[in-house]
Amino acid sequence: MQLASSVATRAARLAPRSVIPSTPKPAPKIPGHLPGAYNPSTALWHHDSGETSSIQTVRDETELAQLLDATRPSSLVVVKFGKALCKASKAVEEKFKQTAAEFSECDKTDVQFASVDSGSNWLLCKKMGVRSVPHVQIFSGYNGKIADFSLAPPEYDTLDALLGERRDSMLAWKQ
Repeated sequence: MQLASSVATRAARLAPRSVIPSTPKPAPKIPGHLPGAYNPSTALWHHDSGETSSIQTVRDETELAQLLDATRPSSLVVVKFGKALCKASKAVEEKFKQTAAEFSECDKTDVQFASVDSGSNWLLCKKMGVRSVPHVQIFSGYNGKIADFSLAPPEYDTLDALLGERRDSMLAWKQ
């Protein structure tokens, strides 16, 4: 008797049920700007905020090639690779802007500064041999790439030492 009732119960569970059509529920109201979503009006980088800067943004390989081709043979191009969400890149960004500002007082064609976002240009970073960020590469018109190193915030003095001699000679020549 118990067997018959358990079979009947299983059959009732497996039997097709009639579906009663219901009216669809209205979609929930979604605010215009979701928290954490990308907002194009938010300034992510120094060059997006509207302030004038001597740091050029490089978005792809052709822009980098144009920048390097347009430089004079005796000039330098300092390229910083960083990521918007990287704490170390954010820490180096302010010092990099200060260094670029010091050189903007001199002739802008002698030393140029560029910034590459490795988050959106990971293929360019791979081609340039960048494995970690923040990273700096320095190019000379005559010699090509003359320096290539990771730039952790405590090691920023390395970049200052490499560029300090050039800055001092430019300022002395200008006077």
